[in-house]
Amino acid sequence: MRVGAILLWASLVGVIRAEVPETLQARARGVREEGRVMRVLHFGDSHLVAPATRSAYGRYFHQCLGDGGKGLGLPWLSGAAQSSRGWRKVLRPGADPCTGLGGTFMEAGGPGEWARLEGEFSHLRLHLLRRPGAGTLRVRVDGRDLGELSLNGPGPSLALFQRDVPSGRHRLELETAGQGPVRLLGLALERGQGGTYSALAFNGAEASWMGKPSELILDQVRAESPDLILLAFGTNEANDPHLEPQAYRHWLDGFLSRMGGAAPGASMVLLGPPDGRLPRAHAGALAQVIAVQRSVASAHGALFLDQQAAMGGEGGMGAWQRAGLAGRDGVHLLPTGYRKLAGILAPGLLGGQVPGGRDEAPERPLASNTGGGLYMFRTADGRTIITDRSAAVAGLKGEWIGRKP
Repeated sequence: MRVGAILLWASLVGVIRAEVPETLQARARGVREEGRVMRVLHFGDSHLVAPATRSAYGRYFHQCLGDGGKGLGLPWLSGAAQSSRGWRKVLRPGADPCTGLGGTFMEAGGPGEWARLEGEFSHLRLHLLRRPGAGTLRVRVDGRDLGELSLNGPGPSLALFQRDVPSGRHRLELETAGQGPVRLLGLALERGQGGTYSALAFNGAEASWMGKPSELILDQVRAESPDLILLAFGTNEANDPHLEPQAYRHWLDGFLSRMGGAAPGASMVLLGPPDGRLPRAHAGALAQVIAVQRSVASAHGALFLDQQAAMGGEGGMGAWQRAGLAGRDGVHLLPTGYRKLAGILAPGLLGGQVPGGRDEAPERPLASNTGGGLYMFRTADGRTIITDRSAAVAGLKGEWIGRKP
């Protein structure tokens, strides 16, 4: 997961490009040229719960890579599919640690409960909970039995059910059997080519929720075999009046180590918290969280993207409120604001372009993962290059603006 110095540049039409890891570039080329699937897991808090954020990032990856189908989730929780009344639906983690990657699950207590949906896919993958006394799940596609999986066994542990089917639009049906409970942790429906994007978030989330991830959580990450992991936490940590930066650094370091161990082939990106006026935070807490994240990301060879800097730096929330992009609470953005913020940051991930053009063009520089300073160079043809390596503009005609190397 090595990431070299990053070059970010913004043109007049709002495109940002980055020198992403060569392995990630190669995978992206393979998706477009050789018909592969590229999986993106995006973990986060209430900023990612916002539909505008999810849809903006999803559109970006599908635009760059093609629509590879539905990433990991539970469409029955959002009303996008049908299910019988016997399912208990949990939208965020509580005392029960046996959840899906987004802190969610749905569970039936006995036989005869069904869940159905329709969609276009050629591969399905179900995450389920195996444990003593659990029941059985039957899986059908277009009325044809694909098999059944007994969930009774040692655990709690992950039980994975996956099958390939002919490409096209299908009807998926799940039905419980046996007397024990059946718990669904996630479902992915892939088309066999393109990018899949999984937004895994809940309100109030902190990276500490996964700071000591169970083997169940890590096994789910392994099962998804992601190419890119985005981690977008920090607002709730900074809003904790008892924040201790050194303790935060310690478990964040451990979290990245365990996540990297579960997905050794994945590139990892930390998205720092957006700017905000946090009601319970002590002075300077947000800056402390950002500094820790930047440092830990660098130590692990992960890319760090500074969302506060993308909003204009400390105090940027006020300007976003005055522009009609942020809510009154001074913490969350409005849908237009979340789309704009995603439009600034997403193109730095694969070097592609987010829909929106000028409306989503960045107004301030992004930060790199090197910990050094950034310089700006305006080319003769009007491009603004933001870089931490002055050699990146060698031979170009133009002038340095602002801080010079």
